[in-house]
Amino acid sequence: ENMVEGDPTTRCFPLTVLEYLPGRVMEEVDPPPYLLFEAGQVIGSIARNLQSFINGEPDVEVLTAPAAAWNIKNVSLLKQYLHAVEDPKRKDITNNVISAFERNVVPKLSSGLLRCGLVHGDGNGMNLLVQSVDGILKFSGIIDFGHIRKTFYVFEVAVYIAYMMILKYKHNSIQDPLELAQLLFPAVSGFL
Repeated sequence: ENMVEGDPTTRCFPLTVLEYLPGRVMEEVDPPPYLLFEAGQVIGSIARNLQSFINGEPDVEVLTAPAAAWNIKNVSLLKQYLHAVEDPKRKDITNNVISAFERNVVPKLSSGLLRCGLVHGDGNGMNLLVQSVDGILKFSGIIDFGHIRKTFYVFEVAVYIAYMMILKYKHNSIQDPLELAQLLFPAVSGFL
């Protein structure tokens, strides 16, 4: 159909075209170490492959998300929500973590020591797909690229690790954060 500019009978609609990816969300399974490694590999390769998009491209600045609370570099924004934490002990712990981040991490962000680039930004169990191949779970895809942004690579690893710690806790009821962290070594090595 021909569309004539300025024609009031012409209607435009946004369209998103999606491709079906087989599998189910990783959130539904207790991912074994090799699966954490495979997912980490893909998340890391996305970050490496997106590097070519930042070289001198002015449009990339749109992806910096200046004041998004879910961007780790903006952790200080969470202070405005501390009133929602009812338990005084948890509120104090949360405030201490935010303060420690401001004191120990924020000054290093402008030092040039940490590499920056475009990242997927949301490596959680609802965005990572797995499928069974000959009875073995395999990583099959990643969805939801709505959080792609330019940020520090270490934050991409941190987001993925935090979500996988929650997932492993959910499936294993492991209380000890250090034990959970040990389970996630394959996730970090996959990313690298």
